Amino acid sequence: MAVKGKKILSWIGVCLLGLIALGLAVRAVFNYTAGIKVDRALSQLKSEGAPLTHQDLEPQCPDADNAAFAWKAAEALVQMDPERSLLQDATRDYFSGRPLDAARKDQLKKIIERQPRVISLVLEAAGKPCFKYENDWNKPFNELKNPDVVKMIQSIRLLGVGAVLMAEDGRVEEAVEQCLAGMRFVKSTLFHPTLINYLVAMANMKQLVICLQTIVSGRELPEALLSGILRELEVSPWREGLARSLKGERILTLEAARGQIAVSGFGNRAFDWVFRPAYRSAVIWMLGAYGEYIKAASAHYFESLPVYERLAWESKKNAVRYKFIEVLFPGLQTVMFKEATVEAVLDAAGIGIACKIYKNVNGSFPENLDMLSPGFLKQIPPDPFTGKTFIYRSQDAGFIVYSLGSNLKDDGGRGTYMITQLVMEKDDDWSWKE
Repeated sequence: MAVKGKKILSWIGVCLLGLIALGLAVRAVFNYTAGIKVDRALSQLKSEGAPLTHQDLEPQCPDADNAAFAWKAAEALVQMDPERSLLQDATRDYFSGRPLDAARKDQLKKIIERQPRVISLVLEAAGKPCFKYENDWNKPFNELKNPDVVKMIQSIRLLGVGAVLMAEDGRVEEAVEQCLAGMRFVKSTLFHPTLINYLVAMANMKQLVICLQTIVSGRELPEALLSGILRELEVSPWREGLARSLKGERILTLEAARGQIAVSGFGNRAFDWVFRPAYRSAVIWMLGAYGEYIKAASAHYFESLPVYERLAWESKKNAVRYKFIEVLFPGLQTVMFKEATVEAVLDAAGIGIACKIYKNVNGSFPENLDMLSPGFLKQIPPDPFTGKTFIYRSQDAGFIVYSLGSNLKDDGGRGTYMITQLVMEKDDDWSWKE
């Protein structure tokens, strides 16, 4: 019996060794083929001219054209801590549609008067065509410096609300020019190819459009000034900036993935060694998904929504298979949604300004939007959420034009413009009122 037991144990040992050898062989084959597929996918991207390192995305921005120099000087001067709550309370009321009372207006004016150099530097930066905040692009992508987002948001609030107060004092055209300069500066920051930078730029642009609407609405303005406003409301820079930031995010994810494949991350080294082929498979999927998002960035949101929904579902499914996906792949569908809100805001504003130009020429606002094209707009933009025409209605002595927003419901043009909802999702309409 003892001999027989030893034989059984020997056979079990041999079988276990065989299974281990088979598992190692399968793992080796899987790892080898997955590695080949990753290399093939990267070679394909390279042949298409896609950037594969963050150095490939370094902004081509000569020092003389670089808005970041003036911004860095402004950033160093912003000292808002003692007054931050006052500014936040006042601007929260303003962006929520509640008028500022006289006391708060005086307080805001004092804050602005104490920081004239900050606003003048932002206006100086607005005259530069590009933005390159980090000088040393040889360091890892995740170590590149980004602008101080809190100071940038605060500075744009000051500039925008300052323009509104300026208009109330009778300096309307100067106020409009200050808002437009702020818009040019914000658009220049889109050259810095990081997703966080893009998200902040979108929030800043929405704030400036709201300030501009407050200044322009109900006031007679010369056609030349209105035409200048219309030029600043183009959506194409935002689509280009989105594609650039997605390419940057793809590179950041790829660099993180390479680091994960090379060293231990989720567990111990033995565990990661076993699952390294799965990580490589996840990288292949991510490269393909980013490619689809980047391609979709050039289209309207409603056109690409099926792609976003499919990719969101796939990312959740793959996160179950590879925890790697869950950790490294951001919720890009939300980013695409946010870009659609910027398009809704800008297009509604563009239509509103075109209506004012129409009135300057014809003496009254148009009866419908078809009357604006081709004479006042090259074409009537579709609502980025529905693909249909923006809603346009007469209202009192003016009009309202609006996008239905993400809930696809007509809320009568109601818009909630609290600061948080300029950054996060909201379900009601994006409107321009005259």
